[in-house]
Amino acid sequence: MASHLFLKNKSLSYRIYLSLSTNPWFNLATEDWIFRQLKENEHALLLWRNEPCVVIGRAQNPWIECNLENMKKHGVKLARRQSGGGTVFHDLGNLNFSFLSPKQDYDKKRNLGIIAKAMQNFGLNPIISERHDILISHQNESYKISGSAFRETKDFAFHHGTLLLNADIPVLRDCLRPRAINIEATGVKSVRSKVINLCELNPALNYEDMLKAISEAYSDTEIEVLDEKSLRSIPNLMQTFEEYQSWEWQFGKTLPFVHKIQEISLHIKKGLIEQVVGPESLKELEGLPYQANSIESISNLNLKKMLLDEIP
Repeated sequence: MASHLFLKNKSLSYRIYLSLSTNPWFNLATEDWIFRQLKENEHALLLWRNEPCVVIGRAQNPWIECNLENMKKHGVKLARRQSGGGTVFHDLGNLNFSFLSPKQDYDKKRNLGIIAKAMQNFGLNPIISERHDILISHQNESYKISGSAFRETKDFAFHHGTLLLNADIPVLRDCLRPRAINIEATGVKSVRSKVINLCELNPALNYEDMLKAISEAYSDTEIEVLDEKSLRSIPNLMQTFEEYQSWEWQFGKTLPFVHKIQEISLHIKKGLIEQVVGPESLKELEGLPYQANSIESISNLNLKKMLLDEIP
């Protein structure tokens, strides 16, 4: 029987799910569906990974947090999650975890302790920070190898995070290095940290072994592999999936901001250009999405070039 960190409580049940999907929008929708189905006596752990994507927090601005042009160049998707927190990069070299539980038994430190216990199986010595990050020391430097984000409702809560195993660090940096543009905005801004892959510390470490170690540290419950085909027959899950992959969710949920370009101010609300302060000829942009495609209709070539140089 595996050693795990939960106190034995016969009134509680523990389930471990493994998603074989690598679609970030589908995995986030699956996580949301599991969360909404959770019973008052049930804990769940969802393990998953995504194809290359940048995942921003619910209250974050994608134009500030990431480099949309570089993401397009690398074929990296954008996803907005339900939880708060900062921006992260996912690819198949990451292992993502979601702890879902009744609110009365919600314990962030215990959750991170499970991840730390699994890491210790590979000779790693993680440090859990006050910000609920997992850090590791290497050659007298401190590196972040896992960040967390959280969501709570009246009766339930979840805690999810990502663990860097063998991610493409150059692409990560390229996508999380935003362009230098003059945007005035509210919302949550990410705290940048130095990162490192765990495979640099232990080359023998791989996704499958870490997945097994985390599940054993969590509970002696058997892993339930999720059948994507069956999940796609669930209307509520698919409705969330369609929402998560929409422009309206990824960009339209951004809090209002102002982009200043020389003497021009673009006031953006719900991802749309609500007001243009500047040349009268730019008023035609009002009501259009804040994106380069909207600028193509401008007849003044100098203004068009200036805006295209600034707007991703």
